Amino acid sequence: MELLSSIFDNFFEAGYLALILVFQQEIRKFLLMVGSYNFTTKKSLIRHFHFLKNQNKESINTDVRLIVQACKKLAITNTGALIVLQRNGSLDFVKNTGDEMNAIVNIPLIESIFFKNSPLHDGAIIIKENKLVATRVILPVSNERTIPQRFGLRHRAALGITEKTDAVALTVSEETGQISYMKNGEFVLFNDHDELMNIMSEDLS
Repeated sequence: MELLSSIFDNFFEAGYLALILVFQQEIRKFLLMVGSYNFTTKKSLIRHFHFLKNQNKESINTDVRLIVQACKKLAITNTGALIVLQRNGSLDFVKNTGDEMNAIVNIPLIESIFFKNSPLHDGAIIIKENKLVATRVILPVSNERTIPQRFGLRHRAALGITEKTDAVALTVSEETGQISYMKNGEFVLFNDHDELMNIMSEDLS
C-alpha cells in the first residue's frame, strides 16, 4: 500500500507539473491581469473572463474597418506603426509607461501620431473600444527565438504584449509597408484586408 500510495503521489505531482507546462501562457496572462487590475474601478474582475464577456452589454464594438483603413494608408508611405487593441484584460501596466489620452479614434489621428516627425510616433498606441487611450507606450518584447530575423523590435513588441495579455496587435512595417496581425503571441495569417477585418471583428466582439 505504501508503494502504491507513493506511485500515485508521484503520478499526481507529474500531472500538476504537466498542466502547468501546458497552460503556462494562460496562467501567466491570468496572473498579469490580476496583478495589474484596479479593484476600485466600476467593473468587477469577473467580467474580464472570456466565458462571461458576452454578458457585458456596455462595451462598444471597435471600428476595425477604420483601423485597417488607417493601416493601409500608413503602409502606402511605409510609415511604421504599432497598434494594440485592448480586449478583456487590463493593459494599465503598460499604459502607464506612455502618455494617457482620451480621444475618439479616426484615420487622421492615427496617421498624425505615426507621422515620422511626430513626437508621439515612437512606441505603441492602445485603443480600447473606439477610443485612443494611450500613446508612446513601451511594450514587453517577445524573447521567442523562432521569430524570423527580418522582423524587428516593433513586431517583437506586438508579439510580446499578445503573449502576456489577451490583447491583439497590428503592425505596419517601416521597411516593406506590410501589415501584420498578432494574437496569442503568434502571427495570424490573412489573404486580404477584408479577411483581416473579419478576423479582427470576431476577436473583438
